[in-house]
Amino acid sequence: MFSNLFENSVLSIELTNFCNCSCVMCTQSQMKGHARGFLSSEIFDKLLKEIVDNDLCFDKLIPFGLGESTLHPEFFDFMEEIFKINRTKRYFKSIDIHTNGINMSDELIKLFAEGGGGLSTLSFSIDAASEQTYFNIRRNRNFNNMIKNIQNVIRKRKNPQDPKIILQFIVMEENREEAPLFLNFWKDFLNQNRLDFQVNYDWNPPMIKDTIFFKRLNPVKHEEISKAEKIHYNVVENLGLIEKKTENSDRAVESREYRGEKRRYPCSGPFKYVMVNWEGEVTVCCIDTLRELSLGNLKNNTLQELWWSKKNHEYRLAHISGDISSMDKCLKCNNLDSPEISKKEIEKYLKKFGFKDYMKYLGDL
Repeated sequence: MFSNLFENSVLSIELTNFCNCSCVMCTQSQMKGHARGFLSSEIFDKLLKEIVDNDLCFDKLIPFGLGESTLHPEFFDFMEEIFKINRTKRYFKSIDIHTNGINMSDELIKLFAEGGGGLSTLSFSIDAASEQTYFNIRRNRNFNNMIKNIQNVIRKRKNPQDPKIILQFIVMEENREEAPLFLNFWKDFLNQNRLDFQVNYDWNPPMIKDTIFFKRLNPVKHEEISKAEKIHYNVVENLGLIEKKTENSDRAVESREYRGEKRRYPCSGPFKYVMVNWEGEVTVCCIDTLRELSLGNLKNNTLQELWWSKKNHEYRLAHISGDISSMDKCLKCNNLDSPEISKKEIEKYLKKFGFKDYMKYLGDL
């Protein structure tokens, strides 16, 4: 499905759309009255069966969308089933798990620490260096217990960097003053445990070892993007992670909205990023929390039918031609390079599906 056409393809499965705190993103997901719930075992089983029966191969599986995946009552069973079919990494070259680290039984810590089945990365959403700031952001008082859980997973790994640990701090107004404390706390802990690590403020350079990650906030409200970028830039500059820019720019990391002086480069989402939400809806973007780019539902169609549907071809061709005026979500996006797509891959796609008239648009990319 993907491995013979695109590199770095991703399947993201949202197990639930709520968490065990009141963090901003989960609260905003309810803006349009979306119900709260869990991915059904029927949809999960149907999806895995289609993957195995049709030998669908992805570079990465992320059993996460918006909410806290470990709250799903069948999370442990789901992960064991995924690890079972993926022992040789046939269907997923890597598996990334995202969690806030609160709902961590000894059984789950053991599962995470031992890895297997392609589990390569554990990303912990922490976002604070103190109990009070954590409460201010998440309305949850489990800060100290969460820190202990994360430290236990790190200490109990059979091998260093397996799975790799991402200690994530989403930079925002509420926690910006604690960024130095967060950096020093986790640097000290990793050094004390004699672990090699890196510090990132974007997805590049690649996170090839344990990482302290100061991530830029991606607001649901488009009008808040510029403010979030300015805060992120100031924080990572003050941490000494980047040099002060001489140019007039408020971005800490320049997304490739424009390459050269021509037009915006096509987003890889409609080509490489399959997002299945907890109700079975399939979209093409990891931050499409309001399902503006939905292709349809797995209750009524197969994954392949939706992914290679007329609608998604229209999305892809709109990005290739540069006319995304009808895609408001894409027009205002600031997160274009995860994962990247090459001009060669786009050309391969156009030839495979007979859209040769669109080859003319590749010249100015």
